[in-house]
Amino acid sequence: MHIEKAAGITLHSIFKNNTFRYITLSPWVLRANDPENVFSTQEAKIFFKLFPYFHGFGGHTTRVYLNYEQAVGKDIVYFTFLRHPVERFISQYFYHKQIMHIDWDIQSFIQDGHFNNFMTKRICGKDDAGLAIQYLKEKFKFVGLVEQFDESLLLLKYFLRLNGYNMHYEIQNVNRQKSNQQISKETLEQIKKMNQNDLQIYEFVKKTLFPQYRKNYGPNLESDLLKFKQEQPFFRFNKMKLLFHGILRHGMYRPVEKWLHHKYGYQAQKQQLS
Repeated sequence: MHIEKAAGITLHSIFKNNTFRYITLSPWVLRANDPENVFSTQEAKIFFKLFPYFHGFGGHTTRVYLNYEQAVGKDIVYFTFLRHPVERFISQYFYHKQIMHIDWDIQSFIQDGHFNNFMTKRICGKDDAGLAIQYLKEKFKFVGLVEQFDESLLLLKYFLRLNGYNMHYEIQNVNRQKSNQQISKETLEQIKKMNQNDLQIYEFVKKTLFPQYRKNYGPNLESDLLKFKQEQPFFRFNKMKLLFHGILRHGMYRPVEKWLHHKYGYQAQKQQLS
């Protein structure tokens, strides 16, 4: 489940660099937490009948509370990555402003409301930290932290049993223009106040789940992480493999995904009900 500005593009690339049996799903609207952006169970059921060879999928449109396993008739292991809420919020703001060229100022971005407690809403469909924490405990096999990204990748490989996967990466989709120095201390406090639920779930993962992951991994985590960091600067993705993924996605999978969303997505279902 790809949460915006939480290393999702890099994660997609890691998986695509390891296998052709992984698909990245596409967002359809700017306000990605709106119901019409969901990859519905009916879409999933038909999509994976048409393309049964996929072993994994991810994207902004995935929702664990939809229980895709019931639609596709297979067990599904869910994972996601969280980022410190204030940093994530600011990064999304600058991405909209500098990359997407949307005419926001920081106050209008905050007051819009859609982007506050963004991670909480993505996890459980509501602005409810308690419910989100329940999902994090019960539905997710693993929850990584962007601030401990390398360590999270090793833990992810361990808990998802990705034997043979190379978890090294090249950083993707970084907005190097953004600067938190453009945000006043008063505004930072306002962002923090408006994202209390996200802060609560982030602290839960950091202080409760993550220590459990480390303990379960075992005593070799520190030495494995050191080795990983030593190897990381020399790694490069297989560009031809990623290019082939892109050709297949845009030439085959995305047109089908678009057709399914038009026919079976939230708006289509809403029209049928009315």
